[in-house]
Amino acid sequence: MIARGALHTAPRDLQEFVASLDSRGTSTAIIVFDADGSEEISYTEIAHLARRFGGHLAEHMVENHRVIILPPSSPNHIAAALGAFYAGICVVPLDTQLPENMLRHIVEDSDSSHIITTAVHAERVKKLFPERPLKYFLLDSQPDRATYSLPEAAENDCSPGFVVDENAVAALFYTSGTTGKPKGVPLTHANLIFQITTIGERRLLGPGSRVLLPLPLHHVYPFVLGVLAPLALGATMVLPFALTGPQLSRALIDAEVTHLIGVPRLYEALLSTIWAQLRERNKLAYGAFRAAFALSRWVRLRTGLHIGKQLLWPLHKRIGSKLRVMASGGALLPESLAGELEAFGWKVSIGYGLTETSPLITLTPPGKGKTGSVGKIIDGIELRVAPLAQVPAPEGEIQVRGPGVFRAYYKLPEKTRQAFTKDGWFRTGAQDLLGGFDPYRVY
Repeated sequence: MIARGALHTAPRDLQEFVASLDSRGTSTAIIVFDADGSEEISYTEIAHLARRFGGHLAEHMVENHRVIILPPSSPNHIAAALGAFYAGICVVPLDTQLPENMLRHIVEDSDSSHIITTAVHAERVKKLFPERPLKYFLLDSQPDRATYSLPEAAENDCSPGFVVDENAVAALFYTSGTTGKPKGVPLTHANLIFQITTIGERRLLGPGSRVLLPLPLHHVYPFVLGVLAPLALGATMVLPFALTGPQLSRALIDAEVTHLIGVPRLYEALLSTIWAQLRERNKLAYGAFRAAFALSRWVRLRTGLHIGKQLLWPLHKRIGSKLRVMASGGALLPESLAGELEAFGWKVSIGYGLTETSPLITLTPPGKGKTGSVGKIIDGIELRVAPLAQVPAPEGEIQVRGPGVFRAYYKLPEKTRQAFTKDGWFRTGAQDLLGGFDPYRVY
């Protein structure tokens, strides 16, 4: 038996998506914090910058080329990635903290001809490849013979670059899994548009949403849910100055953040800090808070109601009174941790997926699912649990297919063959979720 959802129509490609961004005019697309303050960037501004970057990329590259993106998160970083989509060029997002052996492997394996980066990281790559004829687009300095400065060169708006097919590869993400060298996972325009459309249809974000993104953009989860989906749905992205507790708190309060895109480790650290600060209060205040917290958790478990925001309003005022949704992905969010977040008064949304599924397979709408569950299969995705001989029934391997699933690993035909069943299902390698995943249950 197969669990199945209805597939909805989706926009055609990311080139068209970028071309439409300035239709939102002066609405705020990005709030970026620096040491002294913050800057607001409108949809019109980010759209025009993306198109100018795209025109410059198309001028210096050829069709089917790939461009590595290796800078810290910033508006120029985002505009450069959007510009590549507009130009019809495939992006290869990389971690600036990659060890040299991993960086060398990916640059060579990806067959990239150009790199969008900063001066510091460009020097690092040049030392690894002194003889390789790579070209560098710098986001922070003047150009020389081997480099181009994107901000300096991006003077005029332009029409779209190379013609894009929805099945063309838009991004090449590298994932290491548990062992071996990182594998290239090509995701098409159709894969990524499918995910954006899914977020929109679930009404998880909208023009009133302000989304704090404290995660790097080389993973598909923050790239899709933290950048593409908010911009596609008219929300505002918030980029903190640093990933320290005080700077995250500053961004949460000053930008009036409504949604936080995080991973379990971030939420563990957040709760640890909260409890540490509460224990520093006098015994009476701490005891009263513990009682209110216990009541909030009891009501949530018994009735499904969220009263933590009302009971614990002094805490919410200190952290960010507008914050209401904690989205978690990248790893399993323990049920106890999800329950604690909800008892504090936040609504938790959990997604399950992999890089190869771009990423979402299942999703829990904010505050509407069973605490800690991975939610319901998203529309358009088919999921089955195939019995494994070495695992007692009813457990087995979770297998999926649908418009979010990639087609093949880059230049790894044997790995691709092992990753898919003979009838075309992607083998996730997962045998259970939360101690026994039931794909037919609507959480």
